[in-house]
Amino acid sequence: MAAASGPLPQRLGPSPRSHPLRPSAHAFGTHNKSLERTRPAGRDNLKVALAGPLSSTVIPLFDNGATEVKLDLTKSVFTTPETDFIIERLKQASDRGLVVEKPENNPYLLAAYSGVEGEGISPKWNVKVYDFNKKRKGHSLVCVDPYILRKLVDGDYDSFIPPDLPVLRIDDAGWGFPLCGVMIGVSDGLDVQTAIVPVEFFRSDGENNFRTKRYLSRYMDSALQLLGFYRASPGKYRIEICTGFVNQPLREELRHLGYDARVEEIKGLLQERLEDLYREYVIGEVGSDIYYDPKKMEKSEISLRYSECLEYGKKHCPDKIKTGWKAISGD
Repeated sequence: MAAASGPLPQRLGPSPRSHPLRPSAHAFGTHNKSLERTRPAGRDNLKVALAGPLSSTVIPLFDNGATEVKLDLTKSVFTTPETDFIIERLKQASDRGLVVEKPENNPYLLAAYSGVEGEGISPKWNVKVYDFNKKRKGHSLVCVDPYILRKLVDGDYDSFIPPDLPVLRIDDAGWGFPLCGVMIGVSDGLDVQTAIVPVEFFRSDGENNFRTKRYLSRYMDSALQLLGFYRASPGKYRIEICTGFVNQPLREELRHLGYDARVEEIKGLLQERLEDLYREYVIGEVGSDIYYDPKKMEKSEISLRYSECLEYGKKHCPDKIKTGWKAISGD
């Protein structure tokens, strides 16, 4: 595996890496028994001021008078007027072909949209808005990337046209594998540079154990070093990055540094080569070719192979098991 060299991209100020993240995977399954389908009677006329650096404009929701509120799209629970406003803006984006509605057989789901291939928003991007929950006193909203949602709500449609720059793609391998560390890969389409976050960051023991979440900063720093190999700067390259929890802090850090960073499904050279390189890494770590690529398998087969690899680890290399995972530790 190639080692990275060259200057590291410089952070512009305090890193947002310590901000709490709410991965969508952790939010699903929380909208069942506790949800009530009762919506509050009446609604206030509303003006919405978008929170954050993208816009400070007050946008009128209705024509006849208004109550001004700040719409913070990083939160997870919204009032009914805020929710109606967000859904209306999503409908407008849908009319423009930027997103498409994705209905589901879920009585508690008010609206669901995903991006459209080739229109500047990846199909991997999605947002789900749920019915009013009496207990939570609002509507839950789950979004893969609130940055994109903010631009849609702001009506900043031109921003979805990618800049005319070469692309660096970022992906990970091994996140769902029960043994060994996690690999990060960066590619310019011609070659692939990789780095490893060691298994120690995913175990329940040691100072860098899984509960500290230091694997996120280690992953981020490794990615910045790999970008240094390409002498990448915001004006020289744009970034396409895979979805997933481990990539979220990196994605926000890249934007903080000034990169145009977009969530995309990673295909081609990087996806294929990264799986091969991770397989070679696993063989070197555990002494056996036991790695499997989950993207090429059925769910039932993945479960079986996962169990087989975990049993192999318990028998031959217990120090290589990601014991920080609750599914493995039993905590």
